[in-house]
Amino acid sequence: MIFSRLCLLTAQRLKAASVKPHLGFLSRCATSVPVQSDLIRIHPDVSDAVKRKLPVVALESTIITHGMPYPENYRTAIEVEDIVRQKDVVPATIAVINGIIHVGLSDDDLLSLATSESTRKISRRGLSSCVAFGHTGGTTVSATMLIAHWCKIPIFVTGGIGGVHRGAEETMDVSSDLTELGRTPVTVVSAGVKSILDIPKTLEYLETQGVTVASFGDTDDFPAFFTPKSGHKSQTSVVTALEAAKLIRASQRLNIDGGCLIAVPIPEMHAASGYEIDKAIQKSLAEAESLSITGADVTPYILKRVNELTVGQSLKSNVALIKNNAAVGADIAVELSKISTNSGQSAGSPRPVVIGATNIDIVSKASSDILYDGPSNPADISCTLGGVGRNIAESLSRLGNDPAFVTLLGSDKLGDMAENEMSQYLDTSFAKKIAGHASGMYVAVMDKTGSLKLGSENLSINNRFSTEMIREHEDLIGRAPLVCIDANLPKETICYICDLCKSCETKLFYEPTGSLKADRPFYGNAWKAIDYLSPNLEEFQVIVATVTGKSPRFNFDENKLLDGDDLRSMLMACNPLLEHVECLIVTLAKNGVMTFNRDRNRPQGIMGLHYPISSIPRLEFMGLPIKNVSGSGDSLAAAFIHGLLNHESIETSVKMGVLAAQLSLRAEHAVPPNLDVRLFRDVENLDWTPTSVF
Repeated sequence: MIFSRLCLLTAQRLKAASVKPHLGFLSRCATSVPVQSDLIRIHPDVSDAVKRKLPVVALESTIITHGMPYPENYRTAIEVEDIVRQKDVVPATIAVINGIIHVGLSDDDLLSLATSESTRKISRRGLSSCVAFGHTGGTTVSATMLIAHWCKIPIFVTGGIGGVHRGAEETMDVSSDLTELGRTPVTVVSAGVKSILDIPKTLEYLETQGVTVASFGDTDDFPAFFTPKSGHKSQTSVVTALEAAKLIRASQRLNIDGGCLIAVPIPEMHAASGYEIDKAIQKSLAEAESLSITGADVTPYILKRVNELTVGQSLKSNVALIKNNAAVGADIAVELSKISTNSGQSAGSPRPVVIGATNIDIVSKASSDILYDGPSNPADISCTLGGVGRNIAESLSRLGNDPAFVTLLGSDKLGDMAENEMSQYLDTSFAKKIAGHASGMYVAVMDKTGSLKLGSENLSINNRFSTEMIREHEDLIGRAPLVCIDANLPKETICYICDLCKSCETKLFYEPTGSLKADRPFYGNAWKAIDYLSPNLEEFQVIVATVTGKSPRFNFDENKLLDGDDLRSMLMACNPLLEHVECLIVTLAKNGVMTFNRDRNRPQGIMGLHYPISSIPRLEFMGLPIKNVSGSGDSLAAAFIHGLLNHESIETSVKMGVLAAQLSLRAEHAVPPNLDVRLFRDVENLDWTPTSVF
């Protein structure tokens, strides 16, 4: 009765679009692009590569429509794409065709753009009008960066960027490329800027915008398009594609809003002609000044005059440097893909692995006492992403641990939307869609205090976590510093993972996920591979009964305060588990947390520490009301794992977990969006001593 009413009420709210803001993932487009699907077309090769976290390079199209004459423009576009493909990178040339944004073009599209005489030059500000009125045109650096960012393409290759024009102090002529670099997190690979611009002011403007500028190679000289040196310095240099990728990855992990500029000098074989071209540029600038040519007329005049003075040599150099930039950009994309996914993680920075469920959670928290078998209950209803594995993976990601998350999604709209939402903060390249299956869904009814009163679920998709699927990730698991699994997986799969971790000597964390599933690995010997275990009191009793073959002697309510005898009885009950488990963490609701681990210096050979709620330091957020309990245990587990991964002691790691759980209790989401490492900044200095249980 309650379940059916809840579903009906949720559907009505969805229809009326009155659900709370944390239903955001349901209101978004099913793709990862924040643009309505009728306005953008992504080539299947590009879409597939982005989804699979394969290297992709964005390419602009104004070089085709406005940068070169036909047939050089068409030939260059084809050759540049080929250079990128030869590096096993997917090229994504971006343009607007008949009012539709295209990301990835066919050869016919390229030819049409190259031969058309009515194309527009489209910057960020021109996108709306071109889409509105069905125009066709090439995208400039600013528009291409923006679209690449929408499509999650982190690297964009071009010839040169715009900059601050000479005399800008009077004309205010500053390219929108520079402001785009300051606000859009895409790395631009270019040959610097042309010497017709004011290079010192351009670099100064980029500094003001907070843009990282790095010269590529063993010098920090900033290139000037046709010449390898402008006489000015970049902020830093990156000698190799790997160093450039590390710079980009650091910027991504720091969530810096702006982009990076990788300035690639023209190849030495073309540098000699480049110097002659630069002389022609200086002569053209002097001519323009003597002829009183100003404003927007300066650049077209200089480009035309330079081509005349160099007898077409500027065009050849232009083509050469663009091809070189494409090769460098593709190399960087390959290295970035490697260090962003486990397949290319360096030995010094392996990734933790989380294997578990992803659910869509509908949570109803009653506004007053729940009335059963009667009228509908007034409630605060929310729809968010959940699932124990997903919650732990998100928490680890927010704490900067970059987990590889192995999960299953249905081949339905909810699965598409869940994947889209998760991709905002989590690597989803290991998520697998299962045809013919619905995505997992969980419905929770809570009383006004946030305590769970009724739960309903359809998690049948998790039965498809097969041992064959895990075999596909054996290398991933073997390199991991720690693997975390939840009990939503089938028993045989859990046991297989346990055996695999034991053979690989990989640390294993097991989250029991409810009393009905908690004992899945404990009927045989597979559980002996588990290093860390975090049950609640009810799950703990089930596990102890399964391992020992008899019910534990303790039987008390976790919502009542426990006395010393209760805690000591728990200490004795966990003794068989600690023959193999390194640390056992038992969550006790109002009674806080208990931890148990081996200690030969103790009379019983066990160290038992109790962290009562009353002992937790009263940090600022602790004054907020408790909103739900659905993700507190998962946040605790993730923060504990975070501590282990950062070589903290068991006690410090548990304290981190308790703080994360307390923050989760006061959040609308299962995982608090504001969860980050700053929460643990002073954890070791807090006045917080657990009680030892003898």
